[in-house]
Amino acid sequence: MTDIQTLDINVNEIGAMENKLRSVDINNDDYKNLKGSIEECGLINAISIRENPNVSEETPQKYLLVDGGHRFTAVCELNSDGVEGFETITASILDIEGENEALLFQIEANTHRLATSKAEYAKALFRILVGSDITKSELARRLNVT
Repeated sequence: MTDIQTLDINVNEIGAMENKLRSVDINNDDYKNLKGSIEECGLINAISIRENPNVSEETPQKYLLVDGGHRFTAVCELNSDGVEGFETITASILDIEGENEALLFQIEANTHRLATSKAEYAKALFRILVGSDITKSELARRLNVT
């Protein structure tokens, strides 16, 4: 297993991959909820990047995004909206060479992501509501959901 270095990287130093598993729909409600959560709580999970082997005037970014496109886009939007604290993003720097290896990593990361069931979420939310002073509206605000 390769050592993975995690650093806070300036968002302007990260460029998009040419080939990616999926695009980001900034009008999607799930994306909007993610962006709101990141603004409220910060970035919980680091994105994954690799070194850009073809730095040039046209693509001056030192790194290329590998995984975490929605999180990266949300942080970039918050940064461009002038929200303080989103000039950098926590990123794991992977030792991946080539677009195909990066795309394979994206597929592996998304294929093996285990979904939490609605029942599991409901049980945890109920436990929070019963075991604390938090109200339903405060809980919804904290999670950035209705």
